[in-house]
Amino acid sequence: MHGGPEFDALLVRIIGCVRDLAVYRDASAADPQVFRSRGTWAMVELVKLALDANRPDLAKIAAEELRRLFERQPDGSARAEVRAGLLVLSGWLRYLSDTDDERYTADAGLAATLTSDGSWRDICAARDVVEGGTPFSRWDRWETNGSNSGTVESSALPGFIDRAQVTALASSSGRLPTATDQETASHYERLLRLIPGAEPRADPGTDEGEDSLREGLEAELDRWDAAPGETGSSASDG
Repeated sequence: MHGGPEFDALLVRIIGCVRDLAVYRDASAADPQVFRSRGTWAMVELVKLALDANRPDLAKIAAEELRRLFERQPDGSARAEVRAGLLVLSGWLRYLSDTDDERYTADAGLAATLTSDGSWRDICAARDVVEGGTPFSRWDRWETNGSNSGTVESSALPGFIDRAQVTALASSSGRLPTATDQETASHYERLLRLIPGAEPRADPGTDEGEDSLREGLEAELDRWDAAPGETGSSASDG
């Protein structure tokens, strides 16, 4: 991604074309969600490619376009995919920072743009999209290593996406989805362990958003533990 002004202008046009693909509506299309999903995850990839090429300026442009997608349909599935893409990119940016990767850019504006928006339920729904995957998301192939046998190991990103989710949740509010299965309860336990001072609380000045999130997670886990029969974790552990 290096060249003269004409080349830079072309790159910005490509970002615009991907945006247009995402919001394109074709009345004859059997499934318009295909355009929305393909365009959303293509924009996610553009953010990554720009940072791969050490072009944080273009990464920020693409990130801002991603964040604006489907803002007028905040409760729709298309917006859930946008939030999922933001979670993935925010987690990946943390990975670059923690591993001292040369692609990392200490740009507070970019980090803020990549923080997923919405209520607690919205952010948790976005994480479900991340975990479930879509035909057009490829984040699970990022930052993988080949083994001696030639197989590809799993991505190093899920733990960093957990941290990105905690940051997004702490910046938001609402109610968490009820923990109705062990997988959700285990996920809440992982998030709780990432909140500074969670056990025991070491810093009385812990951020108010993290305090609220901690209380919400603890309430859901207490409800899960108290549930009768096979619903609660204590029953399954016994």
